[in-house]
Amino acid sequence: MEPVVTGRQVVASVYPDGVVNTVRSHVPVNIMDRSVKRLYKCDPTDGKCICPVGRHGPLCEEECRAGRCGESCMNKCQCFNGASCNPKTGQCSCSPEWLGPTCQVEMLDPNNIANRGDLPEDWKWRTKR
Repeated sequence: MEPVVTGRQVVASVYPDGVVNTVRSHVPVNIMDRSVKRLYKCDPTDGKCICPVGRHGPLCEEECRAGRCGESCMNKCQCFNGASCNPKTGQCSCSPEWLGPTCQVEMLDPNNIANRGDLPEDWKWRTKR
């Protein structure tokens, strides 16, 4: 177990498996996330960590759950048709048969110009995945 110390007071203990045991205090502290080697700031009034985009939890120890993104994971992803969402930016990653910023346009037949919609430059590569 490796303690996180501010001044002389231990505010959290980070165990080797990533489990964090906290001791509440109302002083400004910094918490080191050992898994990603980043330092997070905590609010001096309530002791809660101020999480960066793509992370949440009492000590910013968790990445956004599926379907959530942005600062403290407060935003809902706007991706459709099985697309994945970047937890930091909210950008959708479409499966090969879907297009558009939210993966809402179906690529019915990429060889039929009337049905192809607005194909990206990499559509041939995407259809072969």
